[in-house]
Amino acid sequence: MNWKELEPVTIEIRNKLLTTLAAIRKESKSENIIDVSRHLLLAEELLSKPGHDIVICGEVKKGKSTFINALIGQELLPTGVKETTSQVFRISNSEKESFSLVFTDASAEPISRSELTRYGSQVDADLMGEPIFKNRQLDYIQVNFPITFLPDGVSIVDTPGLGALYKSHELITNRYIQNASAVVFVFDPNQPMVQQEKAFLEKVFAVTPYVMFVMTKIDCFDESHWINQISRSETLLKDAFGGLCYTIPKIFPVASTTLFDAAQESEADVKEELVEVSYFPAAQAELLI
Repeated sequence: MNWKELEPVTIEIRNKLLTTLAAIRKESKSENIIDVSRHLLLAEELLSKPGHDIVICGEVKKGKSTFINALIGQELLPTGVKETTSQVFRISNSEKESFSLVFTDASAEPISRSELTRYGSQVDADLMGEPIFKNRQLDYIQVNFPITFLPDGVSIVDTPGLGALYKSHELITNRYIQNASAVVFVFDPNQPMVQQEKAFLEKVFAVTPYVMFVMTKIDCFDESHWINQISRSETLLKDAFGGLCYTIPKIFPVASTTLFDAAQESEADVKEELVEVSYFPAAQAELLI
C-alpha cells in the first residue's frame, strides 16, 4: 500500500482515536475520576498534529545534511568538513520558499536563506557566539521549499549528529525521536555498525518500528568496499533488531553527490541516468511506502 492509499486510512483512525481520548477526558471530569495519565495527554497531543515527521539521524559526519540537500536539490543545509549541524532543521514541501526560527513557546521569527548556517551550524556558533533569543528557547528551524516527491503533511527533520563533542546535540536528537513517525538512520562506508549506533537504535526501536537505513558517501569508496560494509552492517542489524523493525533490516545505498548533480542537470536523459547511478530510486520507493 503506497502513501496515497494509506493516508485516508490513517486520518480516519487518528480522528477516531482523538474522539475516544476526548471522551475519556470528559468522563473523567464529570465522574470525578482521577485525572487521565500524562501518557494519554501526550498521545492526544501527538495525534492532534496533522503532519508526520521523518527524522534523519546518525553519528556525526555521516553525511545526513548532504543527503537531505541532495533530496532537495539545493545547498540549503550547512555541510562541509568542519560544519556540524547544531540545531534541528524541519523541511516541508511548499510552493514558495521561506525560512524561520520556531521557538518552544510556538512563536516564530522569519530569517533569510543566508542565515540558515548562522543559526544551525556549530562552527558559526563557536566563531560568533551562540545566538541570543531574548529568553526564548529555539525548538527548530523551519525550511519551506518545493520538494516535489514529498507528500503534503510529511516533513523531513535533520538532527544534530550523535557522538559529537557537544552533549546538547544528542539531547536534541533524542527529544525529536520521541515524536517521529518514522526514522531514517544514516551509515557511511567507513565501518560497519558500532556499539554507539546500536545503543542509539535501541532507543529508536523503543519508539517506532519504522526505521529505514541508508548508507551515504558510496561515491567516495570502491564499490566492492561499500557493498561489503552494507552486508556486514545488515547482518549486525538483523541479529540485533530483526524482530523489532517493520521489515527485515535493509540498507539502501545512496550516492548523495551524484543525486545532487542530477538535480542541477537540465538535460532530461542525463538527469535520469544520474538519478539511476545514484541508487536513489530504490531508497525513494522505500521512503514513500
